[in-house]
Formats: sequence, structure tokens, C-alpha cells
Amino acid sequence: MNTSKSLIKQFNYDTLVSKAHLIIMNQDGEVLLVKNEEGAYCLPSTELLPKTTLENSLRKTMEDKWNIDIGTLTLLGADSGYTNNHFELNTIYYTEDYFTQKTFDMFDAESLPIATTQQTKDIVAAYVDGVKVQFMNYLALHGDIY
Repeated sequence: MNTSKSLIKQFNYDTLVSKAHLIIMNQDGEVLLVKNEEGAYCLPSTELLPKTTLENSLRKTMEDKWNIDIGTLTLLGADSGYTNNHFELNTIYYTEDYFTQKTFDMFDAESLPIATTQQTKDIVAAYVDGVKVQFMNYLALHGDIY
């Protein structure tokens, strides 16, 4: 059985980075985006903090960095890839259950700004496509909603 460390050595990756990304939606179906160090819009995210779970790392970072209290989180999925000589494990969470007194940029999930990272565009597009599929499956099972 391969461990994370043996996989890193096998593929010559310097490090294994575990990240959590959060899709925060408001009641109008808009997604909250923040600006990264380069000034591009992205989903709020965090790396795994020492001696904590990824979910708790996300909650702590949301509170400390952006002053957003997160309630219920839903795990949407995960993906992985090689970036800048490290292997990245990305876990995607979703919530509508949040509280903040700060004002953030909210955007229609199907028309994100041009200055949005490709990773964020891909994550949000996959979420929107998944919602559409679930809605169509619901209609197929239950018929018209009206």
C-alpha cells in the first residue's frame, strides 16, 4: 500500500498540499468571491492547518481572514493535480449558512468576472452543472413543479 509520502517520492513532488475551497451562495444564487494576492477573484480557501481537520481549518480561516462565521458545511467533492512542483488535494465545500458584517463581492454563478482564477471558474461551473442535473432528475422523477 502506498502512503502519501511514498507517492510524493515516486512522482518527484516536493510536497503534498491539502486545500479546502468554499462555495458560499446567497439566496439570490450569487457566489461570494474574494481577491487573491494577484488581485484575481477566487473562492475563499485554506490549506490544512497543523493539528486540525480540513473542515475546521476552513472554518478558522474564514473567521480569522475574512470575518465570516460558517454554519453547516456540505462536502461537494474533491480533485487533485500537480501544481508548481507540489501535488495538491482540493476539497470543495458548499454553504448558504454563513454570517458576516462585512460586505463582499457576490456574482451570478453563471457569469463570473473575467478576472477570476481558472480553478474557481472550473469549481463553480461544476457546481452549477451538478445543480442543473439534480433539478432535471427531480423533474423526471416527480414531474412538473408547478
